[in-house]
Amino acid sequence: MVFRRETGANVLTVIGDIKKMLAELDVEGGPFHLYQNDRYQIRPHLAFDDSTYINSAIKLVRENLYSGGVLAILVLLLFLRSTRPTLIIAISIPISVLGTFVVLYVTGRNINVISLAGLTFAIG
Repeated sequence: MVFRRETGANVLTVIGDIKKMLAELDVEGGPFHLYQNDRYQIRPHLAFDDSTYINSAIKLVRENLYSGGVLAILVLLLFLRSTRPTLIIAISIPISVLGTFVVLYVTGRNINVISLAGLTFAIG
């Protein structure tokens, strides 16, 4: 069977639902439980899983956001040589990131790898 997501559907949700469905179908005595005879064994499985790539990309972007934010604050501290303006900017960075996510949510946009990478570049 081939499953394709609809336009605008969340890939992680779709693949999670497919994994649940395959687990339910693979119950002992179920219609798709390990069919075998003398020559063949058939068991349903997920042939291609985009969720592993997406989860690793999100993890990488999250790590880059943290390291980019810390490096930006250190560079500001180095050039400004004052903690008060650096602290003000350090507080404004997470607030602007949260504001970005709020705007994306309100406008109905999806948070994809490209938007997360753009956010990482903006912070760094």
